[in-house]
Amino acid sequence: LKLDNHMRCILISDSEADKSAASLDVKVGCSLDPKPLYGTAHFLEHMLFMGTAKYPSENEYSQFMQNNGGMNNAYTSLTNTNYHFDCSNPAFEEGLDRFAQFFIGPSFSESGAEREVKAVDSEFNQSLQHDGWHFFNLLQRLSAQDSLLNRFNCGNMKSLSQPGIRESLLDFHKRWYSSNIMTLAISGRHEIEQMEEWVT
Repeated sequence: LKLDNHMRCILISDSEADKSAASLDVKVGCSLDPKPLYGTAHFLEHMLFMGTAKYPSENEYSQFMQNNGGMNNAYTSLTNTNYHFDCSNPAFEEGLDRFAQFFIGPSFSESGAEREVKAVDSEFNQSLQHDGWHFFNLLQRLSAQDSLLNRFNCGNMKSLSQPGIRESLLDFHKRWYSSNIMTLAISGRHEIEQMEEWVT
């Protein structure tokens, strides 16, 4: 279905599902990071987990998923940012509401920003051990200088500790996080009509 805000949704009712799950994809990624603040899109992905207006506690979302037999994660690619979770069927309605708040009222707390810069930096340092990352980095370095491919995707302490990074983060969110370029998929042991009501 397509919501009034133009978000596209796929609803899957499976009477034998052990768990319910949701995945929301935003058709924007690190290829649109403003130079030289590389890693802005990835940093934004991390910051959406750091509390919302409705659920202000920074660890509340992840804790809720763990307490209800689930998991949650996200990733940022060149062209997409994807957020996803699964949890027990009975907890899905509340889990979906908590998830939706990422896109309705994120808090972008300054207190969480420093920790998340460190988390992004940690991911960058882990990537240095993987040949696939080195190959892709070489491909990017060899691409045309002014292309959207020629950039540093992940971000690290150096690229994200520059003046203006908070403004860059807020501007990136305001400019690109629009429902008309989002697609949501959910599945669970619930009736389609009930899922449609929750999604709407």
